[in-house]
Amino acid sequence: MGIPGNQAEAHVTREEFERFCQEGRLVGTPGNQTAAAFLKELLRQAGFVPVEDPPPTLLTPQLLIPLGLLMVWMALWRIRFVAVLPVLLALFGVMFRLWQGVRTGAPMAIYGVRSAKEANAKPCPTVFLCAHFDTASLPFPLHGSPFEVFLKVLVLLVALTWLARAIHPLVGLVGIGGILGLLVIPRNSSPGADDNASGVFAVIECLRRFGHAENVQVVPVFFNYEELGLLGSRAWVRWHLAKKGTGIPGVLVDPKQAYVINFDCVGRGRHIFVSGTRRLKAQLLRTPAAQALGARRTWLYPSDHLSFRPRWQAVSLARADRLWFLDLRWVHSEWDVP
Repeated sequence: MGIPGNQAEAHVTREEFERFCQEGRLVGTPGNQTAAAFLKELLRQAGFVPVEDPPPTLLTPQLLIPLGLLMVWMALWRIRFVAVLPVLLALFGVMFRLWQGVRTGAPMAIYGVRSAKEANAKPCPTVFLCAHFDTASLPFPLHGSPFEVFLKVLVLLVALTWLARAIHPLVGLVGIGGILGLLVIPRNSSPGADDNASGVFAVIECLRRFGHAENVQVVPVFFNYEELGLLGSRAWVRWHLAKKGTGIPGVLVDPKQAYVINFDCVGRGRHIFVSGTRRLKAQLLRTPAAQALGARRTWLYPSDHLSFRPRWQAVSLARADRLWFLDLRWVHSEWDVP
């Protein structure tokens, strides 16, 4: 593949990275809008035409449907409201943040296309380079690695159960509701250097090095609303790549020759973990670069590549010093800084 010399010499600078991590990027906040504008400028600098997918005018049914089903289930089985308070509070918290994003016009995704001169007249291999750019922070006990969160929540549930038995059942139910409901509402105190400015700038670095390679279509995509449930990537796949989708301007995509590489939390750690479609994961792990870096497979990593499966070949890359679910203690916290 041919790489233009001026693109091969370009590198991401620390100043760019730190500018991107100045504040939190939770959807619906000024930081999120600033980051979106900054991404468009970075795409232009890399030689791509930025395109923005605006949010829908109505709240997505992906959150309204489970809320309705929960209400029906409560009515049929005569479940007391307080018994499902944690789930209701969590759903309403996410819906509130989603409403904020829709109200402020926070884009679902930002992607780049080549100029009309570079557009391919016939299908050729397509590589989607993806990362999410929104952030969210959670208070104790819901920040830290997934394993640490599990242990802290387990201890709190045991303590609340004991209080419920010792004092009154409502104490435990209300306590659980407060911890798993009110506290799960995403906040904006995390600058998100590793989660996921690291993934964003991994994509930018790839674009500057080989984004205009010949005989392959490179499509950069930056998803929003990832922290609210992969909503941005799900919408983007549905709008552009589904059977009734609009496609991508100037890009003829053959699903049999399309590969999705998603970067998430790749800024820290000695080991690279690859999760996703088995075939593409095996192909990547067999490459000399992956073997030299000691890349490892992992069975599940919760990120935007899940929105592409099962039709598309998609993987996510992550970095950690140990197993990723034991070592991401700084994500979703104010400590996630450059």
